Amino acid sequence: MSSWQSYKCFQLNYTMLVIESLDADTETRRLSPVAILGNKFVDLINGPQDHGWCAGYTCQKRVSLFHSIVATGHSYDVFFSSVSPQKLRLMMLDTAQSESVVVSVFYSKPQRLDVYVDNKLVAPTNAEWNSDKTDYTLKKPVSADQYFPKLSADLGSNYFDPDYKMLKVLVRGSETGGDPDFPGSLPLLRAACHD
Repeated sequence: MSSWQSYKCFQLNYTMLVIESLDADTETRRLSPVAILGNKFVDLINGPQDHGWCAGYTCQKRVSLFHSIVATGHSYDVFFSSVSPQKLRLMMLDTAQSESVVVSVFYSKPQRLDVYVDNKLVAPTNAEWNSDKTDYTLKKPVSADQYFPKLSADLGSNYFDPDYKMLKVLVRGSETGGDPDFPGSLPLLRAACHD
């Protein structure tokens, strides 16, 4: 589009993916730059500027909130420059519920990673529940991608790939149009150490 001095994309539906750390140190621990890898491209996102009041380095505070443009119907890998947050919220803004992406977040430590939607646990796709439905064990995959969440799956469907240390989570637009004032409809990741 020469009149715009830019390109216009016709075949992809783009939306805003929001990645938010909910850890207690969200303002003091630097997670960025954050790398979003998808479709052979990488988006390096730097954090927002300091919103503290002093001019010194020791009081710099940044909200760990990152916005990336993604194409729905695709998968993306997320890597933080620091240790991945223990509590992480993923959402797509102003996106129809029918639109989805699979977001894979790198976690270097092998620990249990839980995904919650509406404050309810969403068990991994390879979970095998006990008879009381109080606990589950994880089935080993026969093929590498057997338990990967599909783009047509329910919001929050997830699987931890132990070979690549990636937690794969399906993120959908919300019924409310992706309004961040409705956090109950968004996937929330919690890392926890369990025996």
